[in-house]
Amino acid sequence: MNEIIWSSRCVKMLVFVTVLLSVCLSPTAQLKMLDKTQEPFFDVTANSVFTGQVGGRVFLSCAIYNLHNKSVSWIRERDGYILTVDRETFISDSRFFAVHSDTGLSDTWSLGINHVEDEDQGKYQCQVSAEEKLSRITELVVIHPQVTIQGGPDIHVKARSVVHLKCIISQTVDPPVYVTWFFNNKMLIDFTGADVSLSHSLTVSTSRLTLRDVDLVDAGNYTCQPAALPEATVTLHVVKPETVEIMEVTSAAETLMSLTALSLFSFIFYFI
Repeated sequence: MNEIIWSSRCVKMLVFVTVLLSVCLSPTAQLKMLDKTQEPFFDVTANSVFTGQVGGRVFLSCAIYNLHNKSVSWIRERDGYILTVDRETFISDSRFFAVHSDTGLSDTWSLGINHVEDEDQGKYQCQVSAEEKLSRITELVVIHPQVTIQGGPDIHVKARSVVHLKCIISQTVDPPVYVTWFFNNKMLIDFTGADVSLSHSLTVSTSRLTLRDVDLVDAGNYTCQPAALPEATVTLHVVKPETVEIMEVTSAAETLMSLTALSLFSFIFYFI
């Protein structure tokens, strides 16, 4: 009788624990418990081509299902160099590092590269230490951001006019957070925000510097420096209006004198 009672209690306890686990564990956790016997595999629908800009930071990601406790390595294909194994970096170049995130259904291992260079372009292999070789190829494309100031390299304006300098930033992965303007290598500070602006579109970023009532002292080199990107410089030439008028009057007077001399010469030649 005691054995029957004990068996009944064990069954009830087992049912209670099963119900408790089903309530406490999320569907994701339950799925991972069921998948422990399955081999790891890659998420082939994930992006395999990544774009980085020179001087910036880029992450190459690799999503894996059923990874469990297996290690993940990142290998550079062009020379077969092992860059990272799990979170450990195996290359002396400190720009390379690994980042791990667990989404619940899968594990994502990313290869991070700081201060991207042209030489970093190419293919990289994400490899799982399974019984059979398991790897996925990703590719890094490196682009060069372009920074230009419209109207450069020389801009000529009249004194007392309003000048708008427009800096165009294109071919970037991420738009610049800020843009700094310099005049003859000295930073221009706009506390009001009325004279410097920064806007973004899908393909380009534009920074505008407004110079009001310019004079000869405003002539010089103006530099647009986006954050972590190359700079662009133009030379501003300021001409006073009276200088232009004197040049025009002088030119007209010289023309009149030339015509008078020609007429006088023709008259003398006629009577000779």
